[in-house]
Amino acid sequence: MALLIERDQIGVREDLSSLIANVDARSTPLLSRIKSGDAPGNTKLEWQVDDYPAVGITGIVDESEAGAFENFGTRAVMHNYVQIFERKPQISRLADTVSDVAGLGKKEMAHQIAKGLTMQKRDIEARFCADEDAQIGTSSVGYETRGLAQFIDNTNSTVAATPTGYTPSAAQVDETTTLANVNDDTIRDILEGIWNNTGVPGTFVGLCGSAIKKKISDLTSFVNSAEVNINVTDSKVSQMVDIIDGDFGVVELHLSSFLKVSGSPLAGDANCLLVLDMDKLEARYARRPSFRALEDGGAGPRGLIESIVGLVCSNPLGFGKLVAQ
Repeated sequence: MALLIERDQIGVREDLSSLIANVDARSTPLLSRIKSGDAPGNTKLEWQVDDYPAVGITGIVDESEAGAFENFGTRAVMHNYVQIFERKPQISRLADTVSDVAGLGKKEMAHQIAKGLTMQKRDIEARFCADEDAQIGTSSVGYETRGLAQFIDNTNSTVAATPTGYTPSAAQVDETTTLANVNDDTIRDILEGIWNNTGVPGTFVGLCGSAIKKKISDLTSFVNSAEVNINVTDSKVSQMVDIIDGDFGVVELHLSSFLKVSGSPLAGDANCLLVLDMDKLEARYARRPSFRALEDGGAGPRGLIESIVGLVCSNPLGFGKLVAQ
């Protein structure tokens, strides 16, 4: 009698799991922590910065008349620009009405919208953390907001220039030390550079690439601020540094995949650390990430995921940056 073998069967249903596995779970630590400022009333965002003059210690002659009056007008104006972010999902008529996708059913468009909203959040995160200058919109290019890695730099912007006296000092920005030579003093010197401007130990968020985070966890003087576990029974030793608590401030470290993105496709710099005073940062939204359906031209449902937002770095003197070579 002829035997029907499984591999010869016709019409066997495909066993497709309802699980859709997406291993990409990159977080957006900056957007998760940055405060929202007032909605912009113009494409150009402006704010004031100020500082105190140097101290004076010279004595005054008792009988002298007041003279050599002072001008305390050290205020200056900084600016940046808003930027439009877009993602444009569309599916075909058959994908919308016929296809029954494992794990989605007939909700392909809803899945595309949800995915697009996550992608746009990452777009904004990457732009805010970029080493990119601002751009003024024209008929051929869009407005672009100046990135944090550009604000925290000794080289000034050509489009949204930081006023004289408010550009970070050389001590706050280290772009020469090699990764192998990063040590305790490398981090401490940056924090000291910030303290020299502010006069108070700060509380910071440190966004760091994977290589810098790993290097910091190996630095011995930060072990008191580290999680160190030795479990003989489980043969397990773990050490990580999530908080740097030093003479010049406290830095809470968070891994980020979106620092100083470059290349094609865009990828973050694993050797970068941005030391941020979150009280001095704002995201100013004219439109928060949202979806609106567009007219179906016949090819299938489509829509626009859109945000309009600009970054405010209220005073770059309170920030630091390390980009190991």
